[in-house]
Amino acid sequence: MSQIQAVEEQRIRRFLEKGRRKNAGLYRIQPSLRRRIRFRKLNLFQESFPWNRKFQVIFCRNAPIYFYRSSQ
Repeated sequence: MSQIQAVEEQRIRRFLEKGRRKNAGLYRIQPSLRRRIRFRKLNLFQESFPWNRKFQVIFCRNAPIYFYRSSQ
């Protein structure tokens, strides 16, 4: 819960749901939003990507520091 303190209450209600029983005090992404997300491994140095439509990518915070300087 401390990690979402800076998130607006409206966004919390829209995108998150509170945990129950053993998950009380925790939040998770609402099922309607989870269904729209795909987690896949992707080699950023491939010449082409396996998808033929536009997509959005979210990088792990420190991913670029592991690239060679010329690739950053």
